[in-house]
Amino acid sequence: MSVQILTDSTSDILPEEAEQKGVRVVPLLVNFGEEAFRENVEITHQEYFRRLAQAESLPTTSQPTPQDFLAHFEQVRDAGDSLVCVLLASKLSGTFQSAQLAKELSGYDEIYIVDSQQALCGLRMLVDFACVLRDEGLSAREIAEQVESAGHRVRLFGIVNTLEYLHKGGRLPASMAVVGTLLKVKPLITLREGEVGILGKGLGVKNGLDNLLKLMGDEIHPEPRLPLYFGYTQTHNLCDQLRERVVEKYHPARVEQNSVGAVVGTHVGPDGAVVVYLDQE
Repeated sequence: MSVQILTDSTSDILPEEAEQKGVRVVPLLVNFGEEAFRENVEITHQEYFRRLAQAESLPTTSQPTPQDFLAHFEQVRDAGDSLVCVLLASKLSGTFQSAQLAKELSGYDEIYIVDSQQALCGLRMLVDFACVLRDEGLSAREIAEQVESAGHRVRLFGIVNTLEYLHKGGRLPASMAVVGTLLKVKPLITLREGEVGILGKGLGVKNGLDNLLKLMGDEIHPEPRLPLYFGYTQTHNLCDQLRERVVEKYHPARVEQNSVGAVVGTHVGPDGAVVVYLDQE
């Protein structure tokens, strides 16, 4: 019996990466009006943001159906393997619930479903952690337990370039968005226990990055088997600046930088940046 790993498309693990990592990916849907696209399969990150800039209202997203998961679960069951599913935070989507229902339909016990309590780079990191544990020879149950525990140690710090999409998504009143845009306010955000939080703000990019590094503290102690993860929406200029500052201050052994896709990008908007790491136990 081999151990397989499955996640959803909000991890932003693209098809070619998924094949390299040996990971199954179930896509969420992105809806522009009556047009629906499977994230990272039928619409690229760049095409998504091009459409977003032209859209009169925010696109919507849809969770995978239980049948989307069931097809994978039945393949794993029929092969006699075990499966660890590391999925988008249940507080942000019904994806986790769809997978649970699919497990019931499959009638197979060797499927372990983990609520990552994360999205974007935080989810990608936990999937990579699951792959590390798989390659170290742990059982599916052991991997699921360790990944679930690790979810509480994810540290995510982000800076948003524009208030427009937080406003469109209902997280900011129009008056605050207008004033914030005029003052070039850059919100500083985090994602903990499945909930988005505002950590503070910066007046302009430099002040925003200064304040973000203050929030990160004088030292960080990341899990040595994983890199520091950097993510960006649409363009990477702000993320490049964030990475340069973080590397200069903390000297991480490894870093990885990736594009963030549609589901999270809908609420953050273009030109946002995040840094994520897994705290040591």
